[in-house]
Amino acid sequence: MPNFIDDVYMTDSNFNKRKVIDKNGNLFPNVNGNIYFVDSTNSDASDAATAGTSPDAPFATIDYAIGKCTASNGDVIYAMPGHAETIVAATGMVFDVAGVTLIGLGYGSLQPTITLGTATTATIAVSAANVRMNNIKVISALADVAVGVSAAATADGLTLEDCWFTDGGLALELVIGVSLATTLDNVTITNCRFNTTVSAETGGCASAIKLVGTHNYCRITDNYIHGHYTVAAIDGATGAGISIFIADNVIMQIDTGAGLAISLKSDTTGAVVRNLVCNLKDTAAGVVAAACCVAENYCSNAAGASGIIVPTVDT
Repeated sequence: MPNFIDDVYMTDSNFNKRKVIDKNGNLFPNVNGNIYFVDSTNSDASDAATAGTSPDAPFATIDYAIGKCTASNGDVIYAMPGHAETIVAATGMVFDVAGVTLIGLGYGSLQPTITLGTATTATIAVSAANVRMNNIKVISALADVAVGVSAAATADGLTLEDCWFTDGGLALELVIGVSLATTLDNVTITNCRFNTTVSAETGGCASAIKLVGTHNYCRITDNYIHGHYTVAAIDGATGAGISIFIADNVIMQIDTGAGLAISLKSDTTGAVVRNLVCNLKDTAAGVVAAACCVAENYCSNAAGASGIIVPTVDT
């Protein structure tokens, strides 16, 4: 694997584009925009205009780095291994510059981590279009933190990938992992993890993913969701969607009161396919998608038991 520090900071022969690699060692040939670094573990980190362009002198916070980006310029922010910061208000971290990409570098305990606490309104807010967030852990540190990532109607084109959304422990609930505002379109949530605390799953969390109202062309694929969600793990019951695509998710819904893994409004169209569900409410099929193409969704009402096809097989 290449040395990511060296390859991240290479310039091409024209000295105006930089070669970068992602966390899996995949080389991107060019970054057309600016590259910034954020690293709370570096003693030289500073939210100053003269910092941020080198991993040796990074910015201290992601929000400051966002403010240095140029809209729709292809700018990339790298959160270095072990970077950690705490958000204490609804405006503590706001993606308000279009087209910004945030990539976390580091695995396991070195995955860059954003902690939400102090106020239940603390959140990662996204208000600009075409934002991408990759390999970031989001964790609550206060009871009933409302939302991990809160995306406004103006955040069309949002992509969340390889991220982890979790509560911080018993009575430190992350009520909703990701909330998508009504009329927000073309969102992709893929390869993410959502969970409530495995050792003390007693409720307090509503949904891993909440589609608040109408939505078009959203993709929710290849995620792992495990928790006690009192509404539904993926909740799109409020507003109708057009051409939603929910596929290849593995969902363990342990709430025995709600029991739903995927819940969509009756007139939402699209495809809900190849999802594997275990929900512990034994009277619930777990997948509600009345107007969608549904195929090869398997659901069990008990742990340790193989699932059956849901909804009912067409005759």
